Amino acid sequence: MNDTVWRGYTRAGLDAQYQVSEPATPEREAERERVALENARVRGALECRLDVAYGHSPAETLDIFPARQAGSPIVVFIHGGYWKQFSKADESQYADIFVPAGAAYVSIDYALAPVVSLDEIVRQCRTAITWIANTGRSFGGDPTRIHLIGRSAGGHLAAMMLATEWETLSLPGDPIAGATLISGLYELEPIRLSFVNHWTRLDAPAARRLSPSARLPRAPLPLIVSWGGAETDEFRRQSIDYADLCQARGHDVTRIEIPGARHAGSRAELTRRDRPLLKAVLAQCGLA
Repeated sequence: MNDTVWRGYTRAGLDAQYQVSEPATPEREAERERVALENARVRGALECRLDVAYGHSPAETLDIFPARQAGSPIVVFIHGGYWKQFSKADESQYADIFVPAGAAYVSIDYALAPVVSLDEIVRQCRTAITWIANTGRSFGGDPTRIHLIGRSAGGHLAAMMLATEWETLSLPGDPIAGATLISGLYELEPIRLSFVNHWTRLDAPAARRLSPSARLPRAPLPLIVSWGGAETDEFRRQSIDYADLCQARGHDVTRIEIPGARHAGSRAELTRRDRPLLKAVLAQCGLA
């Protein structure tokens, strides 16, 4: 009897591949507390506009850290959390990197699963990018130079933004100048078949419709695709396969594997100027 459900994995094996939570330890609790304090410190130290509405529902808000000079690139961070947890407030720390380097920085929120569907989450993110493109000059940004960063589920959402027909949202052109996708999810069929579907609630058509691997970036642009060297085989495959597809389509793809990093280990890479990932992001934004 063949009880495999995906690429030779049983259901239990597939669940293990997409399990990213790690046991609580005093060290991890201390790190979470440190990051929370750092996020709060940055919100207190930098000029910021918090909880700005970009849509009609309570969750459709964003935090803006204005640029110090007009016409600066806009770095937009889309948070992860398997579409069901975390918020824009968890990503304030990166403003302390990008604003001094010469960018505006925006972290966006969206409603979470299972209260809303992934289709709705994608719609909200597209609304946020449209709002940023329409108002970016008000906080020192160049609305034609939006650079996306998404990690984990945020990587999926950022990749979906790259496949957007922006003209249908009344924008004159594609506002996205580059993107960094970190440990993302680009093929959602294995998500549909795993425990994650308890809250994503995907059927087969939705899994395909919402898979960036089936909806590649429309416009040529530079991409950074990064993953942790110690992530599961499926998480590494997701990133490598998506990078292959984009490169075959003619996109300029920079691949960065973070040696020894588990799924959560990529967070710190964006705070270290000596690390390849942050160096590549700054270069892509014209801030190196």
